[in-house]
Amino acid sequence: MNHPFEWLPWSGSRWLFFALSITAAIVFAVYPGRLGKRLSKTPNPPRGMISFQFAGTVERATRIVASWTPAVRQDALRILLWDYGFIFFYVLNMTYLCVLAGHTFHARHWTMWQTAALGLAWGQLAAGFFDCVENGCLLQILARLDSGGAISQPWPLVAAIAAGLKFFFLGCGLLCTLVAIVAYFRN
Repeated sequence: MNHPFEWLPWSGSRWLFFALSITAAIVFAVYPGRLGKRLSKTPNPPRGMISFQFAGTVERATRIVASWTPAVRQDALRILLWDYGFIFFYVLNMTYLCVLAGHTFHARHWTMWQTAALGLAWGQLAAGFFDCVENGCLLQILARLDSGGAISQPWPLVAAIAAGLKFFFLGCGLLCTLVAIVAYFRN
């Protein structure tokens, strides 16, 4: 089975890719982390942006955004826009981890796990797509409220479904990577 990084030369690219991924993760984790503090301190959405992502209904989305001050709404907007850059880097990193997991499973002749890992490498690209869809829906909700309009379906529902699919693919990719790490150090 092919994987998304088939075109890269294997030798030497791993360390460069790893260094770029770590650097990007640090840079992209610092700025949104500061903004997220105000979002997590509001009483209505107990889990900050996660609550907003999984609102699912017009009523819940309206209640969450209505509980935010204008400054908190601006923070949410900045986080969503900043997230597009983060998506690029986490998709590359998670895809690469799944490919590495596939190589680990191949070396141990675990064919089923290898197939799953390489399939999940492609699934990480789908996670990035669903994250972009989710962000677009959440930006639409914020834009409608900021322009004096009302939230309407399908935006909260599509955002919740896209968020669920994103976390599904990411979770499966992480699980597969953890199994590969255990397999690698076990032998």
